[in-house]
Amino acid sequence: MKQIYTLTILLLSTVLLPESGYGQKYVDSDEVAEVKSLLNRDNDLSGFGSVDFKVTELIDTRAMVLGARAGLVVNRRFLFGLGGYGIATNLEFDGNPSSGQIRPLQLYGGYAGMLIGGIVAPRKMFHISFPLLLGAGGVEVSDENFFPRSSDSGYSIERSAFFVVEPGLELEVNVTRVLRLAIGGSYRWVRGSDLTTVTDDDLTNWAGNFAIRFGGF
Repeated sequence: MKQIYTLTILLLSTVLLPESGYGQKYVDSDEVAEVKSLLNRDNDLSGFGSVDFKVTELIDTRAMVLGARAGLVVNRRFLFGLGGYGIATNLEFDGNPSSGQIRPLQLYGGYAGMLIGGIVAPRKMFHISFPLLLGAGGVEVSDENFFPRSSDSGYSIERSAFFVVEPGLELEVNVTRVLRLAIGGSYRWVRGSDLTTVTDDDLTNWAGNFAIRFGGF
């Protein structure tokens, strides 16, 4: 028992004594070690918002997609926020619903998600940004002529949710300290939809982008 007691004292001494010396060192020097992180009080944080216009193709049909982004700019180089987009034009296509007859159908939908990204040389008048949106969305296929003799506007044939990943590349110009314009492109990659008239590949495509941004850049 005495040997166990002695060994315990030695182990505690080995652990505690170096810590005591380490703590005394920092008290004497008045220096506090701070863990470096992306979001800490020493970083430059500012908010931003933007209105986005996208021209793309859905089901081989030209379409306009409108949306917005909002979030934080960290140290003028990193973006964190949210983004959301919706189909803004009347998108009509010929489809084969459950009736088995080819009919003119309409597509409605949108998507939203988390926005992350980086900015290269943000203080330059012209610079490049790399936004990436990770999220989900939903689409609905409707037959506006399903009730030709009724006042009803249409009939929803099917709807589905999906996952979306959209990386982009944009050229930005600093108009003022709080206003930027951006032009570029993105690739919308959609998976997980469950529709009979529309496939994931019908929703996946390139897009040309234009944006007006406001914030503390």
